[in-house]
Amino acid sequence: MLTTLRTAAPIALRPIAVARSVRLLRLCSPVSIRATSSVRTYASHFSPSGSSSKSSSQSTDSYKYVLRNPHPVTRPDDLAYFTGNPRYFASIMALNTLIRKHPGLGFRDATQYEATRQKPKWMSMMEMQEYLEYKLVKSSYDELIHKLNILYTVQGSDPEVSKLLQTFVKPGAALVALTRPAPSLDEFSRSYSYGSRKTARAQAWIVPGDGQVYVNGTHISEYFAEDFDRETILRPLVIAKAIAKYNIWSLVKGGGQSGQAAAVAVAIARGVVIHDPLLEPAMKEARLITIDTRQVERKKTGQPGARKKNTWVKR
Repeated sequence: MLTTLRTAAPIALRPIAVARSVRLLRLCSPVSIRATSSVRTYASHFSPSGSSSKSSSQSTDSYKYVLRNPHPVTRPDDLAYFTGNPRYFASIMALNTLIRKHPGLGFRDATQYEATRQKPKWMSMMEMQEYLEYKLVKSSYDELIHKLNILYTVQGSDPEVSKLLQTFVKPGAALVALTRPAPSLDEFSRSYSYGSRKTARAQAWIVPGDGQVYVNGTHISEYFAEDFDRETILRPLVIAKAIAKYNIWSLVKGGGQSGQAAAVAVAIARGVVIHDPLLEPAMKEARLITIDTRQVERKKTGQPGARKKNTWVKR
């Protein structure tokens, strides 16, 4: 390669050409420093005698830069750059570093944050995917939320933790969750409550009265044709022994008759507790103020139902 360079090089070899030749030798072939020094000596031999000292210093600086930086592109300092998704893995490594920074925190113990009643509104799985530019699975998302909840227990004493956690909160939400005020009666002695069951959602307004119950502007006896549904709605009033004590207006949408009846019952039970807090233990024991989150299992493709299978036929 040096022989080719000697025959092809012009008499006045410029400093830029020298730097390019040296870089080519360093990158394209395992040439030793001795061979590189030969190129430098050869270039200085063919340099014009009238060249200024400035050109000579530029050539020397270019030569030193090539020896100090054999790679044409600077290598990134962030280790996450070499992963499949730098933004996601950089966030995971930052969370792990902060957890290790506090000796009292562990990676797997979920009891560390179970006592925290008000947690921030973290991004949903879809929002987190858009922010991190990475397709998350349910297990990865749960692990990420688990680490965020662990760090949230020490965010008040570490500004660095607060700054990092703020990037994972829903847009427009605050990191420190405000304490929700306890429900109470308004200026008209009226309570407001809500309930749900399956896909039905209900709201209820309760005021002292003579026992009138209306659902979507229709009396309960006309809105619900089944006796069982009417009994479900009136059960909180039976337990509170207040059948003729309150007037109730309710709005409900979604679901079927049974789902709407159960949703209205939860809303009424919560409203009665607002009027008389001493009834809360009895309502809890009857499981009337807790929303039942169970949903109907979807029908499966190729099957007549969610679990039912077609009859097996041998022939």
